[in-house]
Amino acid sequence: MKIQHLTVDESLRSLDSRAGGLATAEAERRLRELGPNPVSHAEQESLARRLLRQFTHFFALVPWAAAADAAQPQRGADGRGRGARGRREGGAALPVAPCSGGLHPGAGVR
Repeated sequence: MKIQHLTVDESLRSLDSRAGGLATAEAERRLRELGPNPVSHAEQESLARRLLRQFTHFFALVPWAAAADAAQPQRGADGRGRGARGRREGGAALPVAPCSGGLHPGAGVR
């Protein structure tokens, strides 16, 4: 049974509960039988680590690699380097790299 597909009344019935909550006697019985129901908190990453992760995942590394490649002097088929023009065009990846941090699937708030 998938509780998300049930109506409110059906889900309450399946949990042996009611909209107003459990009766005191039933709550005490369940506490004795099942024990307390604590809410545990997950460990949180430090802000610095979360920020660093934004720049080191695959989709952020691609523009960094493109920018690094564009900065390297390379020779064309005619033996001439691509010069300043090639570096300027390849440098377009630099502003993209920091912006790409929030675009990967794991970038959501945790």
